[in-house]
Amino acid sequence: MKLHAIIPLALAILLLLAGSAGAGLYQKGGTTLSFLRVTDINTGYGPPNDFINAEVVILFTGQPNAGYGFQLRNDANGPTRRGMLDLLRDAYINRLNVTIDVEIPDGKQNGIIRRVWLTR
Repeated sequence: MKLHAIIPLALAILLLLAGSAGAGLYQKGGTTLSFLRVTDINTGYGPPNDFINAEVVILFTGQPNAGYGFQLRNDANGPTRRGMLDLLRDAYINRLNVTIDVEIPDGKQNGIIRRVWLTR
């Protein structure tokens, strides 16, 4: 492989690694929700040292110190996020078990939801 072909690949790998440093993707839940909040843009959730900029926020039953959420904006992610909100609302009303994939920065408890699914 020629050097001019390796350099862009190496840069892409470095950027990918730099973007993921300091946060991990975790699976949380498997239980019911104790809290579901939808709020105005940029009001967020959590203390200054563990703040998430999210309009939709959930807490799981028995886990009051960890909030998870996502933004609800009119952008490319809007339809998916509205679908996630619909699932969360149904789960809250019907006491269904919720599991999420959530991105949590190292050393923090609050995080950004990437996926939502329900089980019985």
